[in-house]
Amino acid sequence: MDFESQLMPLVLERRGWDSDWLKTHTNPAHRSLGNLDEMCEQLKAVHDSGQLIVILPDFDTDGVMAGVVGWAGLNQLGFRCGLYAPHAENGYGIAVQDIDRAEQEFPGVQAFITCDVGITCHEALSHAREQGKTVLVTDHHEPDGTPIEADCVVDPSADKKAYGWDGICGAHVFWQILCRYADLYDPSRRDAIDRLRVFAGIATIADMMPLWKENRLLVKQSIADSNALATVSPGSLADGTPVGAALAGLCVLYRVFQRAGKLYLPIDEQTYGWTIAPAINSLKRLEKPMNIIQCLFTSPHLSDKYVFAERLIEASNQRKNLVAIKTNLLRTSVLEKHQPYAPSIFLTDAPNGILGLLANTVLGETGMPVLVLRPQTNGYTGSGRAPYWFDFLSWLRKDGLGIAAGHAQAFGYSVDHCSEADLTALSQRIKIAAEQAKPIIPLVPKFDFTVGATVPAMASASSAAAATGNSLNPSPDVVFSDTTELVAFAHDCARLAPWGEDWPNPIARLEIPLSAPWSTLSGGKHAKCTLADGVEAMFWNMTPEQIVRQMHSGEGLRATIGLHEWRGHTTVQFTGV
Repeated sequence: MDFESQLMPLVLERRGWDSDWLKTHTNPAHRSLGNLDEMCEQLKAVHDSGQLIVILPDFDTDGVMAGVVGWAGLNQLGFRCGLYAPHAENGYGIAVQDIDRAEQEFPGVQAFITCDVGITCHEALSHAREQGKTVLVTDHHEPDGTPIEADCVVDPSADKKAYGWDGICGAHVFWQILCRYADLYDPSRRDAIDRLRVFAGIATIADMMPLWKENRLLVKQSIADSNALATVSPGSLADGTPVGAALAGLCVLYRVFQRAGKLYLPIDEQTYGWTIAPAINSLKRLEKPMNIIQCLFTSPHLSDKYVFAERLIEASNQRKNLVAIKTNLLRTSVLEKHQPYAPSIFLTDAPNGILGLLANTVLGETGMPVLVLRPQTNGYTGSGRAPYWFDFLSWLRKDGLGIAAGHAQAFGYSVDHCSEADLTALSQRIKIAAEQAKPIIPLVPKFDFTVGATVPAMASASSAAAATGNSLNPSPDVVFSDTTELVAFAHDCARLAPWGEDWPNPIARLEIPLSAPWSTLSGGKHAKCTLADGVEAMFWNMTPEQIVRQMHSGEGLRATIGLHEWRGHTTVQFTGV
């Protein structure tokens, strides 16, 4: 692969991303999902018999997007299809009561299909089959070793040999099923099904799937689709079809978020991960009705879509305020030594829905695996988070207590009849296991390259201190005034985008002189520095004083690079991370 800059080949060399690695990880070709045609046969039987099929989704962003893909796609393909609204207050998974509720809400339902959930929901799905329902499972999570009672299962994590890897999200799984169904039985509607990829792309980023292989192409296409949707009238999309209703809902969402100052064009992977996903997840975190987001996409009326989009923004604002309050209380309890199981286990009275966010905060501060738990009548419920190098989920299932379900480094957790001695012992075992698993040298460099005010000499990967981030004053790879090289590198970054999980955006270490002039934006909330003619640095939610203190402490200023265009003028912009 040819690049405009001298810096990009150096960055890739430091990462160990040679041409063979890039060729393998950017190839979108993939195998067929296990049981794919069998699933399509089961769906065809449901379709031809006119049975009512109800989708049972999870309640995070991947589950929401998978539900939208399934509802719009199946109805577009001529199914009689309903979409169940899960109850976040009941915790992860499908329960027996969800089956009973779905039967009440959709009288005459004869088939259920799950999405982004189901592979470990044994009691609920057995209950459905006992009542004579067809049970179809689409998921991407790891099974728990107990065979699932279903008429057909499509899950790349349950059949890794068939698909080749388990790195796609639940919405992507469902979309592939619909694509295959259209190819087999209804080719005239394949173009409409293809348009649903935009939702699968959002879910891929939201669920932190590796941006390798087919995921890269999917997300790139999804981002292009989103930018097109954001610039058209919602009314032009609402053509009376289920797919049109779903796309019009996304268009309204983008329009309302722009109007509220929460979204700026162009849309990119950061928009998905930092704006759209947190807003959608606010509903589960606050235990609000999931039909707020579902109806945004399923309602045929544009006026209703605007109402639901506004309610989503309201929930997102409430979530931010609540997390800030509970995070401060958690920090205070640590200082006051009211956390006897720290640093591996923290207790809180925060609502269940934000426990994962609190666990993320603790992980970010300690860098070690953590459980954040809320006491219940007979035990605890909560969330676990861990750094990339520790498979916390598998460890808990093997050596821990309770029940964990989700991903290796992010999952829901519950334990019954747990004593103080049990928690003390569990905390110690987590700490010991993490210390044994922690890599001596970070597997991912803290910085990919350095930018400074002094003239550099391009360093080799083996000699560059910036490759590890261990030196306080590494020799810079490029100077702020070399706009030609910086613009070329920004172009190369754009070529390799989208960036995301296991495909991290190149991180610069900014060696900014202490005498550099800083200014502020939004009443002092954000900091800005002009580094050279046409080169700026922006640090959101940081004051110049905080930045200078960080520079004095020896901590490097981390930033990504991009190009900012305003009124025909292009500026190199570093954005603090």
